Amino acid sequence: MAPGAQNIQPDDPRCLPFYDMLARHRIPLLCHTGSEHTLKAFPDKLNDPRRLAPALERGVTVIAAHCGARLFLHEKSYFQAWQEMACATNAFTGKLAPSGDHPDMAAAFPAPLAAACGKTGVCSDFPVAPMPLSCVGQISLRRALELRRIPNPFDQASK
Repeated sequence: MAPGAQNIQPDDPRCLPFYDMLARHRIPLLCHTGSEHTLKAFPDKLNDPRRLAPALERGVTVIAAHCGARLFLHEKSYFQAWQEMACATNAFTGKLAPSGDHPDMAAAFPAPLAAACGKTGVCSDFPVAPMPLSCVGQISLRRALELRRIPNPFDQASK
């Protein structure tokens, strides 16, 4: 589930039957948390991990993709909220992409990540298009700008 891309309010009562079904069949919920840039359509506040509390209350195992992190330092971070939830229940965990998709996570939060009850794992954002400007230094600025002009086939908002 990608609340900020799909305009889903995870704490809306209309989600409860879905959560009940997940719990009944023991299917975990993988949900995007934190800032959204690839499929930006709705406010990032929909990606606040605290909004997943109703799923946890109904017995769903929740995997919070990106651990509520932000991509840029000026954005709101929900990492602290994720960490508190992860330490409060065994049914709440998080996944981080290995490519440093959230640079402030690697630089600013190595100790809290390790201390967050061992609740993080590594995942991939594939097939999300990479952010070539973050690779300047490994590739030229010219090449990064060329790559940036390639349209993202998963971005439905521009169609």
